[in-house]
Amino acid sequence: MHQPEHAIVVGLPTEGGEAALTFAVAEAQRSGSPIHLVHVLQLSAGEAYAGVYAEAVESSRTTVETAVETAATVRGLVERVGTDAHRAAFEQVQETVRAAGVTQLLAVGHRVVHGGERFRAPTVLDDEVVTELQRVSELAPLHNPPALSGIALAPRAWPDLPHIACFDTAWFADLPAAAATYAVDREVAREAGIRRFGMHGLSHQYVGTGPPGCSAGTRPACD
Repeated sequence: MHQPEHAIVVGLPTEGGEAALTFAVAEAQRSGSPIHLVHVLQLSAGEAYAGVYAEAVESSRTTVETAVETAATVRGLVERVGTDAHRAAFEQVQETVRAAGVTQLLAVGHRVVHGGERFRAPTVLDDEVVTELQRVSELAPLHNPPALSGIALAPRAWPDLPHIACFDTAWFADLPAAAATYAVDREVAREAGIRRFGMHGLSHQYVGTGPPGCSAGTRPACD
């Protein structure tokens, strides 16, 4: 009997000072077919991590702190208390996947908030890509460092699978110049890489295009 093939999609959302690992197991389909989510689960990344992370978020809102400093703060937080919490969460994911009888895995997808100028489409992760994502973390200082923690840990759980990053900013990569350009000196903007990056692009893409297999006339039945 043919076993269905699946992909695991993971993310470390950190909205509102919360810290959790969210994952879904999606049954792989031919292009244009509906996505079948086998499991969707959110796991706490640990009270200690969530509490300290909330403090870091509040500090970034109430103090004169540069994005570079905020990124360094959150990166240090992840290294101090987040890694163990993330590792424990990934162990729960593995156990849940095993208990569900999911054995044919194709890939692991990672939601990453900011891909900078370079990453405009889903990208297979390797050391060079991860280095570049670390460099642009200052553009999403509260979000990219936890995502990079997940990216570092996931291959230990699934070492033989390709790991692919999907970026919220990719949906807005082709903004026209009039929309992407700030009213600042052009040379300064060019040298500093200042431009408008859209956020929550993966959600916008889902809402704007619908799941595969769902047309505008059939969306209500697909929701």
